[in-house]
Amino acid sequence: SMLNFNMTINGQSVTSSNLLSVINPATEEVFATCAIADKATVDSAVEAARKAFKSWSSMPDTERAAKVASIAGILEQNMPELMELVTKESGKPLGGLNGVGSGMEVGGSIAWTQATASFPLPVDIIQDDEVATVEVHRKALGVVASITPWNWPLMIAIWHVIPALRSGNTVVIKPASSTPVATLRFVELVQQVLPPGVLNIVIGGREVGHALASHQDINKVVFTGSTNVGKGIMREASSNLKRLTLELGGNDAG
Repeated sequence: SMLNFNMTINGQSVTSSNLLSVINPATEEVFATCAIADKATVDSAVEAARKAFKSWSSMPDTERAAKVASIAGILEQNMPELMELVTKESGKPLGGLNGVGSGMEVGGSIAWTQATASFPLPVDIIQDDEVATVEVHRKALGVVASITPWNWPLMIAIWHVIPALRSGNTVVIKPASSTPVATLRFVELVQQVLPPGVLNIVIGGREVGHALASHQDINKVVFTGSTNVGKGIMREASSNLKRLTLELGGNDAG
């Protein structure tokens, strides 16, 4: 039976008249549809993240760490469903070659989330003598846009999103349009522990990525994908000096 997924913005399920079809590469048949964002949808997601940032970033770090730890629990409780979605959208087997399948992907997502929840965020003392005391305090940046590829759709989303949330930022994620469903489901599930607007998801292709990379109210973009697209993101991010984390490479280097 056909699955249908909505976007999640400000803790709410968001539909659109425009639908994206997701193909199961094993059968070459459409197994799911998802709502697609337009520029107005992207704007509303960024605005929700911007609003949520104030209280999320000022929350005590121990509280945020506890919420991230409970995200790991949610991933664990929903592991079979998430594995099935990763397999259906990406074509990797549940068990995988040498154990590298969607079980490893979701298992890795859980482990990364648990680890990130447990990391301390200490004040670093650079200098403390009769001349000066110099300390480094970590401060949340603001709204982070995450743009992820198709090869490890859920695990790379976790790599992007979880450290951003842990350190007090809010997030708008756009997964690859060929593999959006495990990420859509993940964002939907974690709304039960996150305040509205802390983690939002928009769906679409190049134009949605462009809307995020050039958006004046986003403070950072994290992107995993091709060098060529990375160059475009770097250009667009320069309009308001967004911070960047770019993990770039050739096309399907495996």
